[in-house]
Amino acid sequence: EVDSAIHYAEKAVDIARKMGNQFIQQGVTPTLGFAYGKKGYDSLALRYLRSGDYSILLVMRAIFFKDRKQYDSALYYAHRAYELGTRFPARQIELSSAILLSELYESTDPIKALKYMKMAQAIRESISGAANVLSAKAIELEQQERESEMKLAEMNLRNRFRIFAAVAVLILAV
Repeated sequence: EVDSAIHYAEKAVDIARKMGNQFIQQGVTPTLGFAYGKKGYDSLALRYLRSGDYSILLVMRAIFFKDRKQYDSALYYAHRAYELGTRFPARQIELSSAILLSELYESTDPIKALKYMKMAQAIRESISGAANVLSAKAIELEQQERESEMKLAEMNLRNRFRIFAAVAVLILAV
């Protein structure tokens, strides 16, 4: 729903401006650029897509130009996004721009296309590997928590038995 995306993104930008929150503004700007581009308002889309040089905007700019068959510009921005993605820990941006570069080179330079597709695959595996490590850690922590709960329940049971035994000894003594 492009119109809804534009409506709510503009509201978010207005609120962010009033709050003085640049982070939210930068987060919403690509949505506005992409949505206006889908509506065919290219000059307005470019106004938003050129509002900064951070990685997600560079990827969106590359996609914008790719969709309009302006491949030189698309390649330029995809390369810049990839470079930023490798310099900073932005694996998702690095992945998106590598896939985009592979697609852009597919018809003109199959060797480069393959190179970027292999890079994308390696990045994808590294992302999923990191997710698997986190998942394994979460399972391990969950298991440790269950073991702790079982030990606690066992200690409570022993304490109850001791109390009953002490009460029984006291009753026998009386």
